[in-house]
Amino acid sequence: MTACAKWFAAERASFSGQCVLLFNFTHERNFKDLLQTLHKYAGDCGFVEAVFCPNITNRADSVNYTVHRDEKLGQQHECAKAWAEIHGNETTKVLPSINAAVEYIESKYGKDSGAETHVLATGSLHLVGGVLDVAKGSI
Repeated sequence: MTACAKWFAAERASFSGQCVLLFNFTHERNFKDLLQTLHKYAGDCGFVEAVFCPNITNRADSVNYTVHRDEKLGQQHECAKAWAEIHGNETTKVLPSINAAVEYIESKYGKDSGAETHVLATGSLHLVGGVLDVAKGSI
């Protein structure tokens, strides 16, 4: 997370516009440590909103039957609450899937919004892969 946050902060210096955080964690990791590290190194990037979602897409091959959907959503609500406390930004959103998160970000911050927006998807490689698959370069 340190390398990711430092990279994004360095990239942030080269572009204008707003930033949106798209975050996910898996249950065996300490999300508070990850979020604190992210805030320490990239907290000044001007995140206007943080979006949290489980690693679920509409693809049949992305289903994890060992963890219930409600449990995954509960974990993301915990993340959103922690981010609001750490970052001091209460503009958070929890959505039920990567598809819903991408659609939400596209509709609120996409090309038609009139503002340049950069999205940092982090916390899980599965999230990053899901975003690349779902967004197809739209965000």
